Amino acid sequence: MKRAVVILLISLLSIANSHAGNADDPLPENCALRFGTSRFRHGIPISMLAVSKDEKLAIAVNGNHMLGCTRGFDLLNGKEIFRLDGLEGTEIEAAAISPDGKFVVTKQDFSVRVRDPETGHEIRKIDLPRVVNSSYNQPEWVKFTPDGKFILVTSQGKDVHLVDFESGQIVRNFANEDDSSVNKGWGVVLGIAISPDGKLLASGGFNNVHDNYFARLWDLEAGKELRRFMHGRSYGIESLAFSPDGKMLMTGAHDARVRLFDVGSGALIREFPKGGRSRMHAGCVAISPDGKSVAAARESLCVYDVATGEERWCVEKRALGLTFTDGGRTLTGAAMGAIYKWDAATGKPLTPDAGDSAIAQILTSADGKRIVTLGDEGDAHIWDATNGKHLRYVRATWERGIALSPDGQFLVWPIENKKASYKDPAEPNLSFSGNRLQVYDVDAARFIDRFKTFNGDAHDLKFVDNGKKLITVDHRNAMVRIWNFETGKEERSFQALRDEERTQQNCVDTSEVSPDGKRIALAYTLRPQGNGGVERLGNGDAERSPMRVWDIATGKEIHEFDPHARYVRKLAFSPDGTQLVCSGSRFDQIGEAKLSIWSVETGEADATVAARACVVAFSHDGRFLATATPEGNIELWSATNHAKLADYTAGHRDRPTALEFSPDDLRLYSGSIDTTVLAWNVTAANR
Repeated sequence: MKRAVVILLISLLSIANSHAGNADDPLPENCALRFGTSRFRHGIPISMLAVSKDEKLAIAVNGNHMLGCTRGFDLLNGKEIFRLDGLEGTEIEAAAISPDGKFVVTKQDFSVRVRDPETGHEIRKIDLPRVVNSSYNQPEWVKFTPDGKFILVTSQGKDVHLVDFESGQIVRNFANEDDSSVNKGWGVVLGIAISPDGKLLASGGFNNVHDNYFARLWDLEAGKELRRFMHGRSYGIESLAFSPDGKMLMTGAHDARVRLFDVGSGALIREFPKGGRSRMHAGCVAISPDGKSVAAARESLCVYDVATGEERWCVEKRALGLTFTDGGRTLTGAAMGAIYKWDAATGKPLTPDAGDSAIAQILTSADGKRIVTLGDEGDAHIWDATNGKHLRYVRATWERGIALSPDGQFLVWPIENKKASYKDPAEPNLSFSGNRLQVYDVDAARFIDRFKTFNGDAHDLKFVDNGKKLITVDHRNAMVRIWNFETGKEERSFQALRDEERTQQNCVDTSEVSPDGKRIALAYTLRPQGNGGVERLGNGDAERSPMRVWDIATGKEIHEFDPHARYVRKLAFSPDGTQLVCSGSRFDQIGEAKLSIWSVETGEADATVAARACVVAFSHDGRFLATATPEGNIELWSATNHAKLADYTAGHRDRPTALEFSPDDLRLYSGSIDTTVLAWNVTAANR
């Protein structure tokens, strides 16, 4: 008996520490640690989540993301069952699972595809009418009726089609714009719901009469509109759900309100939260099986008491695809690029703590004891680098960079201040929000108010001068700022653009500061000028994507490089600052493998590596160059003779997105779309 208990405890401990690798998720060869888990993780932001009636299967759709796919998950253990890659996977706009679990249907390219739930393979195709002169690209929906005999599917947000599932024939259409009382051009369907008995359809969107927005109730069999649920000035109604007995309809609207209506009369019963809540944009609503709780989410996830409208709990997660599962004891939904489960009574997360989106950055403290990862969706995580333990989650900023002070004590990232707006002479017809730098003390777990709002956006950040200075780079107009970190004051700045380029909207794709803090490399997208007599850039109307190196002390351009890449994703300086490498769209393509190593002094490519890289990094001692291929291979090269030293394979589930060496260069960290970071042993690579 004691032996059985010990084995059980060891098993539970193994699951809790899956970052270190276990029997179910073994570490690949030459890999020491895993930070996070790919279980329940899609990586790319989930735009729609479908859950099977038996709660065993979930389909995650990513809404046309260029690096995404559509994935089927085992909802019990979080493992991937199947994935649809390439154009097939990225074109999918919506998905549903038949009530008996025998079929998955996906909405894509004016058609519905019927698929096998175990493989995702297409069984048959149902064509839909093409929408003429549609100017809206809205979220699409496909849902089964409770008996599984019909599916309801939207077309570019205009019409809702009732389709016989067996024959594939359209039975009838529910036109969203059909009378003069509806403001033309705004008849867009954002959400639909089917009553539990399968007799009624509710649809919501931008339909309004004199700014009084409404949802519609339809008789499915007759195809007639029965009544409207008036919302006042709610702007848009994008989520709807019937109560289990079908007598009430819950809606979520753009004014951050949840409304409860009587289905029989259309009368408003109550709305909540009282006074609205700006942080709770009601993009998704779900009602518990007992009809006593409603979950509503977008910027935050909140659960309310239906009878009183009082908040029961709230968590800071942008969620969608909410479904009450396990008899109402669990709430399941998607948050960023992950599938989450919460205790429906308390809000306690039941999904393991880990990254929720594709890894954008990996940062290490100088002593090597702590690493910080930043996801594409702004989820920052602090980890113990010695054992892979997850220490803390910090909400940073979406699509912005983050910086870690050399001593590992402070994290800094830019945040938008919408109360402070400014004008840019280059674009006088637009207003832009100011930004300020947010400082987080990792040791004290608190924020420090040190920096004032400035007129810029600061997408990239880097500590220099042993943490005394902070350099930021604006994405929109290439403004480089040098800050005194101790005082929070901007010491000076310069715009890293040529004079003739400052009158147009040009942007910085990525940037990197040399290890000595004296030079900065920027990769641009330079756009041609419009009409007005201003000379166009480049050849004809084509965009240019050069790299340039600037002297930080003088603000002068040193060299321009042509990487022959439409979009540069990553730049890396050698430790002595004399060489520069980049990864970009050209190096993602199948074909000749050739990565240029540029001389910062001459501006010429003085060496090449036989690598096709989507990510690059130099070791701190200058001996190694690491590259990653889109297929997932991590390669280690000699930085002197450019020979391949090691090839780490079978590691990440998805494409690598970040590389970083540990301070002692004994480990190479690789991040991926699968939200995990792997620590590879460099000691095994012919040191």
